[in-house]
Amino acid sequence: MQKGLFLGVLLIALGACSYVDEYEARVYDKDPLYCYQSLGEVQCYQKPQAHDERRFVNYHGPHPSRYDKPVVKPDPVLIAPPPVDFYVRDPEPIPSPKPLPKVGVSNYVPLTGEKPKESE
Repeated sequence: MQKGLFLGVLLIALGACSYVDEYEARVYDKDPLYCYQSLGEVQCYQKPQAHDERRFVNYHGPHPSRYDKPVVKPDPVLIAPPPVDFYVRDPEPIPSPKPLPKVGVSNYVPLTGEKPKESE
């Protein structure tokens, strides 16, 4: 009984060290390439992207689970500045009409279609 139990534990332990699946056994020795689906096309990287594992499509090389996931930094604690009992307000700008451009004889064309006379 103990011999069978020991053999079973040994097989499970050795099985845990093998490839994740048959596909990994075939592509393990290739250059690592990890592909993820984006909006328009598939984008591939040389290292697995832990933050994109939901978009994972395919891989070559070791299975992405063999890499350590990066440590996720906790969200910073945001603290509002202390309230103040005053404010600074700039005076409102006074609207004024845009000045008309100066029209010279050189760029003036009358509505009748006649060319203006050159002044000397």
